[in-house]
Amino acid sequence: MERVNARVEAMRKDPAEGRKTLSGITSWNGGAALRPR
Repeated sequence: MERVNARVEAMRKDPAEGRKTLSGITSWNGGAALRPR
């Protein structure tokens, strides 16, 4: 869970990093969490 918190911190500091992380999370879980309903 520490890794997620570190990524959230990075996202707050650097929006570009946040977008990269978001796309990484989306591909990691198949986009299920962010897929529109």
